[in-house]
Amino acid sequence: MKVATHASVECAVSVEKLFDAATSMETLSTILRPVGPLPGVERAWIAGGAAIGAGVHRSVVLTDGATLDEEITAWAPPRTHEYRVTGFAAPFSLLVESAIARWSFESLGASRSRVLWRYEFALTSRLALPLALPLVKLAMNKLMRSTLENLSASVGR
Repeated sequence: MKVATHASVECAVSVEKLFDAATSMETLSTILRPVGPLPGVERAWIAGGAAIGAGVHRSVVLTDGATLDEEITAWAPPRTHEYRVTGFAAPFSLLVESAIARWSFESLGASRSRVLWRYEFALTSRLALPLALPLVKLAMNKLMRSTLENLSASVGR
């Protein structure tokens, strides 16, 4: 069983600049801040110091101390960035076993672009749905919208 949500934002920058800002290791901790019960990003790095790209693993330490493993599953600058997330900490791990996140970037002209961020969560069981649905549809969507607003503010509207 899966549960999905999405958010998007338009920015007054080129698609290349938006992609670079959204996928920078340094930017993650400044734009992905805690919202409600959900932690933000404290820091992130690519395992082994490799360059980011499809097939590499990124470690993400959250503001609550938990560490997530992300496998980059698609990397096509400046259009697509996708990753599979595992290693959720309890109590979230009781509801969700993994997630796929996809960032799609679209040029709206020389100095305007849009990013669409989608998340699809694979639930641990059908029994998790009543608790996971409000967490994903409300809390996670709020975190995603806040993150994209922070991204937009960091690059300019």
